[in-house]
Amino acid sequence: MRLMRMFVIAVWLTTHALHAQAFSGGAPVQACMNQQVQSPHSVSSAGSGGYSLSAARSFYIPGKTIVITLRGSSAFEGVLLSAFDQSSNLTGTWQTPGVAYQLACNSQSITHASANLKTVPATFAWTAPAAGAGAVAFNATVVLSTSTSFVISGAMLTEIDDDLFLDGFE
Repeated sequence: MRLMRMFVIAVWLTTHALHAQAFSGGAPVQACMNQQVQSPHSVSSAGSGGYSLSAARSFYIPGKTIVITLRGSSAFEGVLLSAFDQSSNLTGTWQTPGVAYQLACNSQSITHASANLKTVPATFAWTAPAAGAGAVAFNATVVLSTSTSFVISGAMLTEIDDDLFLDGFE
């Protein structure tokens, strides 16, 4: 009986240690599918938790880079930040962030690189897709702890034609 109990405890510890390691090093691969970073013990909390996403402007130019900012009331442990087209597909690519963050989902998302607390505001550079993608929405899952996360719907950008764009805004 004692041997069985030790085996069960060892399996439980191993399983939970693997979960902790996977999440502390960034969003797990399956998060690319459902776009949420959640540990098995975490529940998405209602509301925004005081976090918001904003863009440097209300439009994007195909192929050009724009800054996206995550603001909030306190530091956080993890994040998964992505841009979606009108068909809910990941779109655009992110530039390689600093040491606190890393690329995920074939460079179409940003996630945390460790469980160390990250400060807000946090800024990220997103490169818009080719012409014809249409409106783009930004969403993030912000993880405060292994038990608390918030799903944030953010900036909605419209596509404008680069040929019509005034040179002074680039």
